[in-house]
Amino acid sequence: MHDEHQDQEYRVKLGTWKKILSVIFKSKKRIVYLVVFSSLLAALDALIPLLNRYAIDNFFIAGNYENWPWFVVINLGVAAGFGLSVWGFIYQAGIIEAETSYELRRQAFKNLQRLSFSYYDKTPHGWIMARMTSDARRLSLIISWGLVDLVWAFLSMIFILVILYVTFFKLALIVTIVLPFMFLVTYFFRKKILKQHRAARKFNSQLTAQYNEGFLGAKTTKSLSIEESNYLEFERTAKSLKRASVRAVISSALFSSILLVLSYIAVATTMVQGSYYLLFFEALITIGTLQMFISYTVNFFEPIMSLSRIVSDFQNAQASAERIISLIETEPEIKDREDVEAVYGTLFMDREEN
Repeated sequence: MHDEHQDQEYRVKLGTWKKILSVIFKSKKRIVYLVVFSSLLAALDALIPLLNRYAIDNFFIAGNYENWPWFVVINLGVAAGFGLSVWGFIYQAGIIEAETSYELRRQAFKNLQRLSFSYYDKTPHGWIMARMTSDARRLSLIISWGLVDLVWAFLSMIFILVILYVTFFKLALIVTIVLPFMFLVTYFFRKKILKQHRAARKFNSQLTAQYNEGFLGAKTTKSLSIEESNYLEFERTAKSLKRASVRAVISSALFSSILLVLSYIAVATTMVQGSYYLLFFEALITIGTLQMFISYTVNFFEPIMSLSRIVSDFQNAQASAERIISLIETEPEIKDREDVEAVYGTLFMDREEN
């Protein structure tokens, strides 16, 4: 039933995620709310360095406190906006997580009621249990919170780039030049990490099946005195899971480290080049502007790190998505004819699903 070669493929399949999203997002209202609150958070994050630049150039350098009351009011409004956006996306993401988990498990369990005896004869109980529990939980977590991070990270990068280019494009080019290298690193590691996570998920499913069969077959094990054989089989699978998991963690750590090094190369270059413009071309840039560029350069690569983590999470969940979709879409080997269904109805009598 399971194509082990398919488990080892490392190509992310958009068709699988389209099916998952079609299962989950029957109501678009919560997605719209989630996008709105995440967008608000990204906009407020981009606003903070601008406010700091204004404060440095006007209050500390020029000594002009004429607009101080308005500055305080704006900052209070920003603080309130942060509170509202954080509350909103946590609330919406939490509900989406619960609804996703419910919908995946409901559809999978409903399809299990339709399947023939032969399916249960060929499929280990542990495999089914892993789909209904760990895979459903993993997908609901990644989809709900991954959407928050995805929207926030993408919009934060857009807002920061627009502000940088509008303010002083020569320094903005430093950030832009580093971006292709980061995308190349992401592309290189993406396939490798996905392949390792797929292997880990395969061994995890085998381990879950051995757990379940060990419990259900305890009497048989004792009767045949095969405890040592079962233990050795379990130990081999557990060691394979450990090795695959360690390899995936090492690749992910190396991936994040390389991105971090590239980001701070851009920060250091911005500081050096910005200081040069400040010292020798004072009319082009102010101290507040230089501080703003440094803040934006640091802040710009935080969304990139988030995006790389989201890519890794979705790669990790690819195998889970494929397996739970395969469970939902598996067709029974024995079906009623159309004329029989027309007279007697289907197994669930076409009950309306709420």
